[in-house]
Amino acid sequence: ENSVLQGQKRNYDLKKITRENEILQDQLIKLKLIIQKANLDIPEGYDKCISEYVYSLSEKKTAIQNLQSVMKDAVEGTKVIDGKSVTLAKPIYSRPVLEDWIIKLRKESNEIEKQLTDLNNKIIVEIPFKTSLA
Repeated sequence: ENSVLQGQKRNYDLKKITRENEILQDQLIKLKLIIQKANLDIPEGYDKCISEYVYSLSEKKTAIQNLQSVMKDAVEGTKVIDGKSVTLAKPIYSRPVLEDWIIKLRKESNEIEKQLTDLNNKIIVEIPFKTSLA
């Protein structure tokens, strides 16, 4: 309500909300930096930081998607494509090889997800400011 009809009462104090929003934005930036630091620290008993686990998981999931797309073309022989008969050469990776590879990557992904869940349940972050304007 930056502007209302003349003579009408505003439902809230826009200037007050704007000031409060600036305070909350500053606090949010500080909180994000605290979380970023926590995600980069290597916790005791672990060999990687949370961010490394997250990035590893992301890359494994991308690899799974890529292998699944490659598997579509993992055939040899003659087939009809767009009304034309074509002969496909022997694929570099056979379907069984690709399937085993995908299974391996899924197991690795599941293990990383378990590690992340475990780490996320153990991490404690102190917030150095009040979390409410009230």
